[in-house]
Amino acid sequence: WQTTYLSAGGFFRARAPDLHARLRALRRNVDLSPFSDTASAADARALLDGLKVRCIEVHEGEPGGSLNDPRHFDNGSVVTADVLLDDGFEGGVFSTLEAGGVAADHPFEQGEALIF
Repeated sequence: WQTTYLSAGGFFRARAPDLHARLRALRRNVDLSPFSDTASAADARALLDGLKVRCIEVHEGEPGGSLNDPRHFDNGSVVTADVLLDDGFEGGVFSTLEAGGVAADHPFEQGEALIF
């Protein structure tokens, strides 16, 4: 598992401004259904609209590599967007730890984004 950080010093934004803007816009795709009343949803939407990109990383996995920590979370992030750039590999699954400690697997194919 190798991580390359692309956002340091504004590198990614300067080199790929259109893609940076498209990735930044993904924050608006967060499911707001957990906010039951209109005021909470409006507050959440206002928060999402004001967010900036904190970190852009490329993760390269190799056979046997993984982020095998069911309690992993992106500390400091309000929204995370994972985009699958290449699905030319065997195995691997994207899973999240749900309420009650149950793991849920999520289908994830090349070109798709998971926003959470």
